[in-house]
Amino acid sequence: METVKRSRKYAEITEMTAKKESGCPICKSVGKVMIPDIRDYFVFNGKSPAFGVLYCKNCSIAYTTPHLTNKELSKYYPSGYESFTKRKKFAAKIQDYKFKQDIKAIKALLEDVKHPSMFEIGAGRGEFLSKAKQNGFDVDGIEPGKDGVKLARQHFGLDIKQGYADKIKFRKKYDVVIAKHVFEHINDPLAVAKNICKNGLNKKGIFYIKVPQFDSWEHKFFRKYWHGFDAPRHRVHYTQKGIAKLLKKAGFREVNVKSEVVPNDIIRSCEYTVKHSSPKGKILLCKVFLWLPKPLQIIKAQALGYLMYSFRPGRLIAIARK
Repeated sequence: METVKRSRKYAEITEMTAKKESGCPICKSVGKVMIPDIRDYFVFNGKSPAFGVLYCKNCSIAYTTPHLTNKELSKYYPSGYESFTKRKKFAAKIQDYKFKQDIKAIKALLEDVKHPSMFEIGAGRGEFLSKAKQNGFDVDGIEPGKDGVKLARQHFGLDIKQGYADKIKFRKKYDVVIAKHVFEHINDPLAVAKNICKNGLNKKGIFYIKVPQFDSWEHKFFRKYWHGFDAPRHRVHYTQKGIAKLLKKAGFREVNVKSEVVPNDIIRSCEYTVKHSSPKGKILLCKVFLWLPKPLQIIKAQALGYLMYSFRPGRLIAIARK
């Protein structure tokens, strides 16, 4: 009973906060409260203030409240944040494989371009841009974290600029703009997408996006402990329909969306469930899974993701052409 009362209280607070703010980042209407009391389980280990997740039926997206500025969000991106950390051996091999797959897919989309150019938003420590450069791309990018910019220069010789997605002033136009696991971190994605479409891309250029998939089986199973929420860093939570709507509204003429399996999302969701959840059956199931050695966890999570693919895995890839 106490838990129910607390949940209702958080739901009321979340709705009141949403009404005071501008609401949905796309249409500004106030959405329906889906999760009233989500925490930062990744950096603050569940000891952060409570955040809410609301769903906008008009735009087919969800969003995190309260609104936080880039400055307010900065404490949730500490110097040891994973984007700046080198992966361990097995995870590094998987990351390298995914990089190769992404570059192969992008090259296929730009088959008529002889010397393709690429701009990455949220370039981290520059690993993906380095791989793209090795594969013949002329590369540029931005990264809000000082550590990422420094590491990109030290390890890969890349001159990545420090800056936020909503402050980009493109010096030239590119054949492809990349936002992998970044677009969900942006407070005003429509404005950013419009800027990319108008000022960042050549004619027939590609905007290549990877984000968590809100209407996935992973979200439905793990609920607020789904790693895809990653509150408060993830500001907007996309469905396939929602991201297609947004990109069309931003001016892109062609949008294709597909799902992607990311095993690490399932693993982290299990970890959060064991640490912070209360349903005993779900905790036991996750505990059994987490008893496995790490490489086996990744293999099993990947297999589970493909087994459940028809119910939509936890990530999506959106490819928008100007």
